Amino acid sequence: MNQRFLSLRACVLTVLAMALAILARDAVARCAEAVQGEGQQLPELQSLAPGVWSVSARRGDANAANRGQVSNLLVVREQQGTGSRSRLRVWLVGTGPSPMWAQRLQCQISLVVGAPVTDVISPWAHPELVLGAKAFHARHWAHADVARDMRRTCAQCIPRLRQRLGEAAVDLGSQPVDWPRQRLRGDSGRLGPFEWYRLQRSKTTAVTVWLLPKEGLLTAHGLVWGGAVPDLRDTRIEELTAGLQGLQRVVAKTAGLNAIVGEQGPPMPVAEVGQHLSYLRALQQQVRAGQAEGNDGVRAPQALPGLPEREAQRLQDPQHALNWQRAWRHAEQQPITAI
Repeated sequence: MNQRFLSLRACVLTVLAMALAILARDAVARCAEAVQGEGQQLPELQSLAPGVWSVSARRGDANAANRGQVSNLLVVREQQGTGSRSRLRVWLVGTGPSPMWAQRLQCQISLVVGAPVTDVISPWAHPELVLGAKAFHARHWAHADVARDMRRTCAQCIPRLRQRLGEAAVDLGSQPVDWPRQRLRGDSGRLGPFEWYRLQRSKTTAVTVWLLPKEGLLTAHGLVWGGAVPDLRDTRIEELTAGLQGLQRVVAKTAGLNAIVGEQGPPMPVAEVGQHLSYLRALQQQVRAGQAEGNDGVRAPQALPGLPEREAQRLQDPQHALNWQRAWRHAEQQPITAI
Protein backbone atom coordinates (compact mmCIF):
# COMPACT_ATOMS: atom_id res chain seq x y z
CA MET A 1 0.00 0.00 0.00
CA ASN A 2 2.76 2.39 0.95
CA GLN A 3 4.65 1.54 -2.23
CA ARG A 4 1.56 2.20 -4.38
CA PHE A 5 1.01 5.49 -2.55
CA LEU A 6 4.60 6.57 -3.07
CA SER A 7 4.42 5.71 -6.77
CA LEU A 8 1.19 7.68 -7.13
CA ARG A 9 2.71 10.59 -5.24
CA ALA A 10 5.79 10.58 -7.49
CA CYS A 11 3.57 10.51 -10.57
CA VAL A 12 1.50 13.44 -9.31
CA LEU A 13 4.61 15.46 -8.52
CA THR A 14 6.03 14.75 -11.98
CA VAL A 15 2.82 15.86 -13.68
CA LEU A 16 2.68 18.95 -11.49
CA ALA A 17 6.28 19.85 -12.33
CA MET A 18 5.57 19.44 -16.04
CA ALA A 19 2.47 21.62 -15.76
CA LEU A 20 4.39 24.32 -13.92
CA ALA A 21 7.16 24.22 -16.56
CA ILE A 22 4.59 24.64 -19.33
CA LEU A 23 2.95 27.53 -17.50
CA ALA A 24 6.35 29.16 -16.98
CA ARG A 25 7.23 28.83 -20.68
CA ASP A 26 3.85 30.26 -21.63
CA ALA A 27 4.35 33.21 -19.27
CA VAL A 28 7.78 33.93 -20.78
CA ALA A 29 6.37 33.68 -24.31
CA ARG A 30 3.57 36.10 -23.44
CA CYS A 31 6.11 38.46 -21.90
CA ALA A 32 8.24 38.40 -25.05
CA GLU A 33 5.18 38.96 -27.27
CA ALA A 34 4.10 41.92 -25.13
CA VAL A 35 7.56 43.49 -25.42
CA GLN A 36 7.60 43.10 -29.18
CA GLY A 37 4.06 44.44 -29.35
CA GLU A 38 5.32 47.62 -27.67
CA GLY A 39 7.91 47.98 -30.41
CA GLN A 40 10.77 47.22 -27.97
CA GLN A 41 13.58 44.70 -28.29
CA LEU A 42 14.58 42.21 -25.63
CA PRO A 43 18.07 42.99 -24.25
CA GLU A 44 20.68 40.72 -25.79
CA LEU A 45 22.65 38.25 -23.66
CA GLN A 46 26.17 37.50 -24.85
CA SER A 47 27.91 34.35 -23.62
CA LEU A 48 31.23 34.96 -21.83
CA ALA A 49 31.72 31.47 -20.36
CA PRO A 50 29.55 28.42 -19.64
CA GLY A 51 26.72 29.70 -17.43
CA VAL A 52 27.87 33.34 -17.66
CA TRP A 53 26.41 36.06 -19.89
CA SER A 54 26.84 39.80 -20.25
CA VAL A 55 24.32 42.48 -21.21
CA SER A 56 26.31 45.13 -23.05
CA ALA A 57 25.86 48.81 -22.32
CA ARG A 58 25.47 51.55 -24.88
CA ARG A 59 28.30 54.08 -24.97
CA GLY A 60 27.77 57.54 -23.54
CA ASP A 61 25.08 58.92 -21.24
CA ALA A 62 21.46 57.89 -20.74
CA ASN A 63 18.96 59.33 -23.21
CA ALA A 64 15.57 58.57 -24.73
CA ALA A 65 17.08 56.48 -27.53
CA ASN A 66 19.04 54.07 -25.30
CA ARG A 67 16.44 54.21 -22.46
CA GLY A 68 19.31 54.45 -19.97
CA GLN A 69 21.01 51.18 -20.86
CA VAL A 70 24.52 52.54 -20.27
CA SER A 71 25.96 50.10 -17.72
CA ASN A 72 27.17 46.56 -18.42
CA LEU A 73 25.39 43.77 -16.53
CA LEU A 74 26.49 40.22 -15.73
CA VAL A 75 24.23 37.14 -15.49
CA VAL A 76 25.49 33.98 -13.75
CA ARG A 77 23.73 30.62 -13.52
CA GLU A 78 24.79 28.66 -10.42
CA GLN A 79 23.81 25.07 -9.67
CA GLN A 80 24.17 24.47 -5.94
CA GLY A 81 24.31 20.95 -4.52
CA THR A 82 23.47 17.67 -6.27
CA GLY A 83 20.58 15.25 -6.54
CA SER A 84 17.47 15.98 -4.50
CA ARG A 85 19.29 18.81 -2.72
CA SER A 86 20.21 20.56 -5.95
CA ARG A 87 19.16 24.18 -6.21
CA LEU A 88 19.45 26.60 -9.12
CA ARG A 89 20.28 30.24 -8.51
CA VAL A 90 20.50 32.93 -11.16
CA TRP A 91 22.58 35.97 -10.21
CA LEU A 92 22.40 39.40 -11.83
CA VAL A 93 25.19 41.92 -11.16
CA GLY A 94 23.55 45.27 -11.82
CA THR A 95 19.88 45.42 -12.80
CA GLY A 96 19.59 48.15 -15.43
CA PRO A 97 18.21 51.69 -15.54
CA SER A 98 14.51 51.22 -14.76
CA PRO A 99 11.90 48.69 -13.61
CA MET A 100 10.24 48.61 -17.06
CA TRP A 101 13.53 47.97 -18.87
CA ALA A 102 14.37 45.27 -16.33
CA GLN A 103 11.06 43.50 -17.00
CA ARG A 104 12.21 42.99 -20.57
CA LEU A 105 15.56 41.73 -19.29
CA GLN A 106 13.76 39.26 -17.02
CA CYS A 107 11.95 37.85 -20.08
CA GLN A 108 15.21 37.37 -21.93
CA ILE A 109 16.99 35.78 -18.98
CA SER A 110 14.15 33.29 -18.54
CA LEU A 111 14.32 32.44 -22.25
CA VAL A 112 18.11 32.07 -22.46
CA VAL A 113 19.06 30.85 -18.98
CA GLY A 114 15.93 28.76 -18.44
CA ALA A 115 15.06 30.20 -15.03
CA PRO A 116 14.19 33.56 -13.49
CA VAL A 117 16.62 35.72 -11.53
CA THR A 118 16.85 34.71 -7.86
CA ASP A 119 19.49 37.21 -6.63
CA VAL A 120 20.42 40.72 -7.74
CA ILE A 121 23.49 42.74 -6.75
CA SER A 122 23.90 46.52 -6.74
CA PRO A 123 27.66 47.18 -7.18
CA TRP A 124 27.53 50.96 -6.58
CA ALA A 125 24.97 53.75 -6.30
CA HIS A 126 24.73 54.54 -10.01
CA PRO A 127 21.05 54.91 -11.03
CA GLU A 128 21.47 53.45 -14.51
CA LEU A 129 22.95 50.35 -12.89
CA VAL A 130 20.58 49.71 -9.96
CA LEU A 131 17.07 51.04 -10.65
CA GLY A 132 15.95 47.87 -12.39
CA ALA A 133 16.02 45.89 -9.14
CA LYS A 134 12.34 46.52 -8.43
CA ALA A 135 11.32 44.37 -11.41
CA PHE A 136 12.79 41.19 -9.93
CA HIS A 137 11.20 39.04 -7.21
CA ALA A 138 14.67 38.29 -5.91
CA ARG A 139 17.02 38.79 -3.01
CA HIS A 140 18.69 42.20 -3.34
CA TRP A 141 22.32 42.31 -2.21
CA ALA A 142 24.58 45.34 -1.72
CA HIS A 143 27.41 46.40 0.54
CA ALA A 144 26.13 48.44 3.46
CA ASP A 145 28.14 51.43 2.22
CA VAL A 146 26.57 51.17 -1.25
CA ALA A 147 23.11 51.04 0.34
CA ARG A 148 24.04 54.13 2.34
CA ASP A 149 25.17 55.91 -0.83
CA MET A 150 21.87 55.03 -2.50
CA ARG A 151 19.95 56.58 0.41
CA ARG A 152 22.11 59.68 0.20
CA THR A 153 22.00 60.26 -3.55
CA CYS A 154 18.77 58.84 -4.96
CA ALA A 155 16.69 61.91 -4.12
CA GLN A 156 18.91 63.96 -6.47
CA CYS A 157 19.93 61.36 -9.06
CA ILE A 158 16.45 60.19 -10.07
CA PRO A 159 15.18 63.65 -11.16
CA ARG A 160 18.39 64.10 -13.19
CA LEU A 161 17.91 60.70 -14.81
CA ARG A 162 14.28 61.53 -15.66
CA GLN A 163 15.49 64.67 -17.39
CA ARG A 164 18.12 62.78 -19.42
CA LEU A 165 15.66 60.04 -20.43
CA GLY A 166 13.07 62.48 -21.78
CA GLU A 167 10.07 60.59 -23.16
CA ALA A 168 11.58 57.29 -21.95
CA ALA A 169 11.35 58.50 -18.32
CA VAL A 170 7.99 56.70 -18.17
CA ASP A 171 10.05 53.51 -17.70
CA LEU A 172 10.96 54.63 -14.18
CA GLY A 173 7.41 54.74 -12.80
CA SER A 174 6.59 56.74 -9.71
CA GLN A 175 8.73 54.91 -7.13
CA PRO A 176 11.63 53.21 -8.95
CA VAL A 177 13.96 52.43 -6.05
CA ASP A 178 14.19 48.99 -4.43
CA TRP A 179 16.33 49.27 -1.31
CA PRO A 180 18.80 46.40 -0.76
CA ARG A 181 17.72 44.22 2.15
CA GLN A 182 20.70 41.85 2.18
CA ARG A 183 23.70 43.91 3.35
CA LEU A 184 27.38 42.97 3.10
CA ARG A 185 30.00 44.43 5.43
CA GLY A 186 33.76 44.62 5.56
CA ASP A 187 36.40 44.91 2.84
CA SER A 188 35.94 41.50 1.18
CA GLY A 189 34.01 38.27 1.33
CA ARG A 190 32.24 35.48 -0.56
CA LEU A 191 28.68 35.33 -1.85
CA GLY A 192 27.34 32.47 -3.97
CA PRO A 193 29.82 31.91 -6.84
CA PHE A 194 31.58 35.24 -6.21
CA GLU A 195 34.42 36.72 -4.25
CA TRP A 196 33.79 40.42 -3.65
CA TYR A 197 35.93 43.41 -2.67
CA ARG A 198 34.94 46.86 -1.47
CA LEU A 199 36.83 49.81 -3.01
CA GLN A 200 36.26 53.55 -3.42
CA ARG A 201 35.43 55.53 -6.56
CA SER A 202 35.67 58.79 -4.62
CA LYS A 203 35.96 59.87 -1.00
CA THR A 204 32.16 59.64 -0.67
CA THR A 205 31.30 56.79 -3.06
CA ALA A 206 31.96 53.10 -2.42
CA VAL A 207 32.07 50.48 -5.17
CA THR A 208 32.20 46.70 -5.05
CA VAL A 209 33.99 44.46 -7.56
CA TRP A 210 32.82 40.89 -8.15
CA LEU A 211 35.13 38.01 -9.06
CA LEU A 212 34.17 34.64 -10.57
CA PRO A 213 37.36 32.68 -9.73
CA LYS A 214 36.49 29.60 -11.81
CA GLU A 215 35.79 31.61 -14.97
CA GLY A 216 38.54 34.20 -14.40
CA LEU A 217 36.11 37.12 -14.76
CA LEU A 218 35.94 40.26 -12.64
CA THR A 219 33.43 43.12 -12.70
CA ALA A 220 34.67 46.61 -11.84
CA HIS A 221 31.75 49.00 -12.26
CA GLY A 222 32.52 52.65 -11.65
CA LEU A 223 36.28 52.09 -12.02
CA VAL A 224 37.03 50.99 -15.60
CA TRP A 225 35.61 51.44 -19.11
CA GLY A 226 36.63 48.89 -21.75
CA GLY A 227 38.43 50.43 -24.72
CA ALA A 228 37.85 54.00 -23.51
CA VAL A 229 39.03 56.57 -21.00
CA PRO A 230 37.68 56.55 -17.43
CA ASP A 231 34.87 58.89 -16.37
CA LEU A 232 35.77 61.60 -13.83
CA ARG A 233 32.15 62.56 -13.13
CA ASP A 234 31.62 63.07 -9.36
CA THR A 235 35.21 62.16 -8.52
CA ARG A 236 38.73 63.59 -8.79
CA ILE A 237 41.89 62.29 -10.42
CA GLU A 238 43.58 61.37 -7.14
CA GLU A 239 40.44 59.67 -5.78
CA LEU A 240 39.80 57.54 -8.86
CA THR A 241 43.52 56.77 -8.98
CA ALA A 242 43.31 55.35 -5.44
CA GLY A 243 40.36 53.17 -6.48
CA LEU A 244 42.22 51.86 -9.52
CA GLN A 245 45.29 51.10 -7.43
CA GLY A 246 43.03 49.11 -5.10
CA LEU A 247 41.73 47.24 -8.15
CA GLN A 248 45.30 46.49 -9.19
CA ARG A 249 45.93 44.92 -5.79
CA VAL A 250 42.88 42.68 -6.25
CA VAL A 251 44.11 41.72 -9.73
CA ALA A 252 47.63 40.98 -8.47
CA LYS A 253 46.41 38.34 -6.01
CA THR A 254 43.95 36.73 -8.44
CA ALA A 255 45.45 33.82 -10.38
CA GLY A 256 44.03 33.05 -13.80
CA LEU A 257 42.15 36.30 -14.30
CA ASN A 258 41.16 36.53 -17.97
CA ALA A 259 39.10 39.70 -18.34
CA ILE A 260 37.44 42.57 -16.52
CA VAL A 261 33.88 43.75 -17.21
CA GLY A 262 33.75 47.50 -16.65
CA GLU A 263 30.98 50.08 -16.59
CA GLN A 264 30.89 50.25 -20.39
CA GLY A 265 32.73 48.68 -23.29
CA PRO A 266 33.69 45.07 -24.03
CA PRO A 267 35.43 42.84 -21.47
CA MET A 268 38.92 44.26 -21.20
CA PRO A 269 42.34 42.70 -20.59
CA VAL A 270 43.85 43.20 -17.16
CA ALA A 271 46.50 45.56 -18.59
CA GLU A 272 43.85 48.22 -19.27
CA VAL A 273 43.74 49.05 -15.56
CA GLY A 274 47.30 50.32 -15.92
CA GLN A 275 46.31 52.23 -19.06
CA HIS A 276 43.59 54.02 -17.12
CA LEU A 277 46.20 55.04 -14.55
CA SER A 278 48.60 56.22 -17.26
CA TYR A 279 45.85 58.38 -18.74
CA LEU A 280 44.96 59.97 -15.40
CA ARG A 281 48.61 60.69 -14.63
CA ALA A 282 49.17 62.28 -18.06
CA LEU A 283 45.94 64.28 -17.78
CA GLN A 284 47.01 65.66 -14.41
CA GLN A 285 50.43 66.67 -15.73
CA GLN A 286 48.95 68.45 -18.75
CA VAL A 287 46.44 70.36 -16.60
CA ARG A 288 49.24 71.55 -14.34
CA ALA A 289 51.37 72.58 -17.31
CA GLY A 290 48.48 74.42 -18.94
CA GLN A 291 47.68 76.38 -15.81
CA ALA A 292 51.34 77.23 -15.27
CA GLU A 293 51.45 78.63 -18.82
CA GLY A 294 48.31 80.69 -18.25
CA ASN A 295 46.09 78.81 -20.72
CA ASP A 296 42.32 79.13 -20.47
CA GLY A 297 41.72 75.37 -20.39
CA VAL A 298 38.77 75.56 -22.79
CA ARG A 299 39.96 73.00 -25.33
CA ALA A 300 41.10 69.52 -24.35
CA PRO A 301 44.51 68.59 -25.81
CA GLN A 302 44.64 65.70 -28.27
CA ALA A 303 48.05 64.63 -26.97
CA LEU A 304 49.16 64.05 -23.38
CA PRO A 305 52.72 63.86 -22.07
CA GLY A 306 54.00 60.35 -21.46
CA LEU A 307 50.89 58.64 -22.83
CA PRO A 308 51.87 55.75 -25.14
CA GLU A 309 51.01 56.32 -28.78
CA ARG A 310 48.82 53.20 -28.91
CA GLU A 311 46.55 54.80 -26.28
CA ALA A 312 46.37 58.25 -27.88
CA GLN A 313 43.39 57.25 -30.05
CA ARG A 314 41.28 57.15 -26.88
CA LEU A 315 41.61 60.91 -26.64
CA GLN A 316 39.07 61.14 -29.47
CA ASP A 317 36.49 59.86 -26.97
CA PRO A 318 34.08 62.71 -26.03
CA GLN A 319 34.60 61.66 -22.43
CA HIS A 320 38.18 62.97 -22.61
CA ALA A 321 36.95 66.53 -23.22
CA LEU A 322 34.64 66.28 -20.20
CA ASN A 323 37.45 64.86 -18.07
CA TRP A 324 39.67 67.77 -19.10
CA GLN A 325 37.06 70.32 -18.00
CA ARG A 326 36.52 68.59 -14.66
CA ALA A 327 40.24 68.17 -13.97
CA TRP A 328 40.90 71.82 -14.87
CA ARG A 329 38.11 73.02 -12.57
CA HIS A 330 39.30 70.81 -9.70
CA ALA A 331 42.86 72.11 -10.10
CA GLU A 332 41.64 75.70 -9.96
CA GLN A 333 39.71 74.97 -6.77
CA GLN A 334 42.54 73.12 -5.07
CA PRO A 335 45.97 71.91 -6.20
CA ILE A 336 45.88 68.27 -7.21
CA THR A 337 48.21 66.11 -5.12
CA ALA A 338 50.89 64.10 -6.84
CA ILE A 339 50.11 60.59 -7.96
